[in-house]
Amino acid sequence: MSGKVFDVFTITVSGLVMVFFLAIGLAVYQVRLENERLSAELNAKTEWLQVQQELINETLESLAIKSFTDIDKVRETNRTQKIQLGIIEESLSPENTRWAKIKQVRKAITSVIKERNYKNTPNIKDLTILSSAVVDFSEEYDVPVSLVLGVITRESAFYVKAQSPAGAQGLMQIIPATAQEISQDVGRRHYNIFQIRHNIEFGAWYLRKMIDRFDGDVELAIRAYNCGPTCVEMVTSGEWESGYPTETIGYHEAVLMWMSRYEEMGV
Repeated sequence: MSGKVFDVFTITVSGLVMVFFLAIGLAVYQVRLENERLSAELNAKTEWLQVQQELINETLESLAIKSFTDIDKVRETNRTQKIQLGIIEESLSPENTRWAKIKQVRKAITSVIKERNYKNTPNIKDLTILSSAVVDFSEEYDVPVSLVLGVITRESAFYVKAQSPAGAQGLMQIIPATAQEISQDVGRRHYNIFQIRHNIEFGAWYLRKMIDRFDGDVELAIRAYNCGPTCVEMVTSGEWESGYPTETIGYHEAVLMWMSRYEEMGV
């Protein structure tokens, strides 16, 4: 009888020992999984902090090499740096609708550049800044993205430093005298007409001004962007019986064609 009791005792102890070790093993496994999860989160946060630190360092270096005496220039530099930081931050958040629109515009521009084999086009960083400026200022001034892109394509073929014999400058080919007037209207005391965002802001604002001047008629606004609002008014009033200059007619057709093309690409 005592032998049976001993056997039962042995089996019970063995079972308890087995359960104990299984519990220990399960606990160790759960701890390992939790450590792996925490390690992955830590690595992701570390990479994010490294990116942020690099951006901060670039910003500080950029500010350090500039010697501004006018506070407006300092504020403008800070604004530009924030925009660049924002573009990179949004690239880490694909669900952001603005970033999705920027990528869509950038893809369309890249497609046209490759198709037409344009030269002197922006690198990927400047192309992203260009695309973000088109999205931002099209929305701010309520001008179709396709119209802004159509004008840029026709005017400069995406060459940031483009200059015409008549003195028009930059992506949207703005005359210096016109740029000076626009700068006062948009409240920008200091600007660089070859700077991507400044140029697109001025061009988008001027398109909105022409659209308003001609009661929402986009086609008249396109003609006015090329030959000037006085020219359009004199033609539409019949004062210039000869009609628009040949250049303006071709310009108008080209911009409309590009608008249609960009709209087909979903922008």
